[in-house]
Amino acid sequence: MMLDGNASGSGDPEILAEAGRWVVRARAGMSGAEKRAFRAWLAERGEHAAAADAVTNAWQAAPAAAARAGLTAPPRPSRVRARRDQYFARRPGPGWKVATTVLALPLLIAGTWWYTNSETLQLATGPHQRLVTTLADGSTVWLAPSSRLQAHFDPFGRQLALREGEVTLQVAHERRRFAVDVGGYRIVDRGTLFDVRLRGSGPVTVVLVEGRIDITNRRNGKLVASPLPGERVALGGTGAVRAAVDAQAAIAWHDGRVILDDCPLSAALAQFSEQGAPRVALRDSAVGRLRVSGAFAVGGMESFLSALAELHPVTWRRTPQGYEVASR
Repeated sequence: MMLDGNASGSGDPEILAEAGRWVVRARAGMSGAEKRAFRAWLAERGEHAAAADAVTNAWQAAPAAAARAGLTAPPRPSRVRARRDQYFARRPGPGWKVATTVLALPLLIAGTWWYTNSETLQLATGPHQRLVTTLADGSTVWLAPSSRLQAHFDPFGRQLALREGEVTLQVAHERRRFAVDVGGYRIVDRGTLFDVRLRGSGPVTVVLVEGRIDITNRRNGKLVASPLPGERVALGGTGAVRAAVDAQAAIAWHDGRVILDDCPLSAALAQFSEQGAPRVALRDSAVGRLRVSGAFAVGGMESFLSALAELHPVTWRRTPQGYEVASR
């Protein structure tokens, strides 16, 4: 298992600067049309409202910072003077530099505040490891064996990326958006418990346990699927294929279990292997087509094989690589 935390400065300074311009205009006085435009801008994206909050908080701290720097803010212009200045260009003088510096302070403080409230984590597990941890926002992560996940948090949002493996996420509710990138898709949380899987060359699969998610195409932003609780979505070249599943069985690996319901033996052994169980070789394809059901511990492979031999005409034995199953 590996947990690596570090600050990250990959935010959106353009949004922060735009928020600063809006706050400056709001403090100088807005017309009705400007107020409507400001409200529309805030509602457009969650990042806009977060940036406006950051700049407003920074502005409140700016006078003290300016005083420590030996700067004095110019008096706030009246509306009459503001309208007059729209028609008469003025050559900047020494006072203009002071005013510009004072106006820049909130953006500088907001940028510093953003940087110190940003964090990136790299989470990884080995072939026989599982990880459960709580992220900075209170969300819970279950990471399956042989998995890699990156999580970035800043005042604008919560962005995760599954590089490989499987992860289940119980998302904490708050204003910032929570999204997971996997393959060519983005899963946007709407208040949710869901599981995401990416193994080898297989399709991306998403199981919604409870709540709501939207799955979009990362390249063009188009909506791909909005599954219902208890549905699995397989994502690939043919689009999104939805199917009803036992969602609790899909996340039974949290407790080190595999739950099977009339599953081909070959597929069942693949599930065991993904969760770190020893390798099991099949001597012929007919054995792989046998159907199995039940709940089994990942660490109890011999118990599973013994139960299999009682129900079907097969034998098993230990090998240097793990186990082998053959017809009898």
